Amino acid sequence: MMKKRLLRSTAFALTLGLALQVGVSAAKYPYVYPDDWSRNALVFAVENGIFQGNTNHDLEPKRSTTRAEMAAVLVRLLELDGKADLSSYQDVSTTAWYVRELSAAVAGGIFNGMSATSMAPNGSITREQTMTVLCRAFGLAAWDPQAYGSYSDGASVSNYAKDAVSAMQERDLVHGYGDGTLKPKNSITRAEVAQLVYNLFDAIVDDPKEMPDSGRVLYVGSKPLPNELVLNGSLILGASYDGPIGKWTVTDDLVLRCPGKSFDLSGVTAKSITCTTTGASLTGTPNADRLVLWGENLRANCPVAQLVVMGGSAQINSAVEQISVRGGHAQIGGTVGTLTVTGGDTVLNSTVGDAYLTGGSLMLNGTAKIVTISGENCKLSGIGHVGEIIQSCQNASITVSYDKLTGSKRNGLQGVSLSLSAPDAVTKEGQQVTLTATCKGGSFTGPDCVGGKLICTLQWLHGGKVVAEDKQFPVCDGATASHTFTFQANSAKDIKVRLVNGSETLEASRTVDLQFHSKELNTVRTAKVEAWAHTDTYLYADQAGTKRLRALPKNTVVYVEFNA
Repeated sequence: MMKKRLLRSTAFALTLGLALQVGVSAAKYPYVYPDDWSRNALVFAVENGIFQGNTNHDLEPKRSTTRAEMAAVLVRLLELDGKADLSSYQDVSTTAWYVRELSAAVAGGIFNGMSATSMAPNGSITREQTMTVLCRAFGLAAWDPQAYGSYSDGASVSNYAKDAVSAMQERDLVHGYGDGTLKPKNSITRAEVAQLVYNLFDAIVDDPKEMPDSGRVLYVGSKPLPNELVLNGSLILGASYDGPIGKWTVTDDLVLRCPGKSFDLSGVTAKSITCTTTGASLTGTPNADRLVLWGENLRANCPVAQLVVMGGSAQINSAVEQISVRGGHAQIGGTVGTLTVTGGDTVLNSTVGDAYLTGGSLMLNGTAKIVTISGENCKLSGIGHVGEIIQSCQNASITVSYDKLTGSKRNGLQGVSLSLSAPDAVTKEGQQVTLTATCKGGSFTGPDCVGGKLICTLQWLHGGKVVAEDKQFPVCDGATASHTFTFQANSAKDIKVRLVNGSETLEASRTVDLQFHSKELNTVRTAKVEAWAHTDTYLYADQAGTKRLRALPKNTVVYVEFNA
């Protein structure tokens, strides 16, 4: 891998043939670059040792990127040299070209298998998978994990990729397509990967003297950076960095990828600080909006306003106003104002004011004022004590002691029945047909039920499209409610009614038999055509000519009647 790192502006100059004096481009990489949107990005990738072409010096920009190739890109960027045991993956050959890179990517917490026994190294990597591994590699966590919804097909983003897609969207690193879609399940080309990396970095630097004063910078050198540093942008410290962190001001993200280090963050001013490495210890009180932990065996003793655990394992010993656990394992020993658990496993050995459990599990060995459980199959356990538990979901496990349990559970549409009645047949075209949806309520005791009523949305669908709806349809506790819909009988005859409450739905359908013909078919015209036999033949009762009725001598006149 090249030791000299180039700024993006230099890479752009190379595309114009203005900076060949750098001495590495034309001689070492005699590639032909496409003359389109990907040109600058591909030059940047080649000049920084990220991409290598095949034996014919072809970068194959339009070919889908494989998972092994993506691992190699990230390992080369970060200069990772860790080794993970890949023997459990039956589809990884020990002699394949990618073994070292893939092993390092897994050891670095960037790549996971498709299953316990499959890595699919030669399979195409999807767009959402690419964004996920990029965010793991460079510590990009979303501020708003729901930002993926800005794409028109955001609902198709896999759960594991939602935070990554949101993080990339927030930083304007991925733009989607002209029609507003992201196409997260589509494979991604090598040119598109180069463009993502090009968007991600303004400079890749290995010498402190080359540090710019602005942009998104990846520092891959080992020499210490200056004690006083101001960067208008983001700084990612690669695995080789072997220096302290001084009085640094970074206006956006400061990302630490240096394993086994102890960092005093007291002199740091940044919007967000992320530690995405192994065995690091963080101390001090930085001037940062949040601290993100995303690595194995991390220890943090930093009193901050907001702390996010994205994955891996972390031990948090300081007081924090807000902690959000989105994945991994978190053990918390300091006092917490508000704790939100959306995934992973959390152990709280201290005191928290309000805790919200929407996914994963919470083992409470300390005390909590209020715990709100809204995620299905969540677990609340431990030897601690809760003042009040508010449960607004089904199938939650509660084995911790408490003073008060409210909301019991949100039954949703459990026990509700929905039926649809309509005439069996319609005999006149244009006739108005009235259908009645009948709903019988279940037992509603949850916090979103007022006076035994659950407010739902009732939709009528005609030909597969919603043609009418009532967003304030009350389903009453144990009672029956009805709603009618009238339509003009025509060629569309399939009617469906749908009851919606949150993510739950009930449906009932009815097919109306239309027993009439169009006006054009009401008049039947009859015509007789005269024909005669040109030779002796027979008259048959069937088209197959197997049932003979009588003989027809030559010149016999036959009349054929047609109805139209």
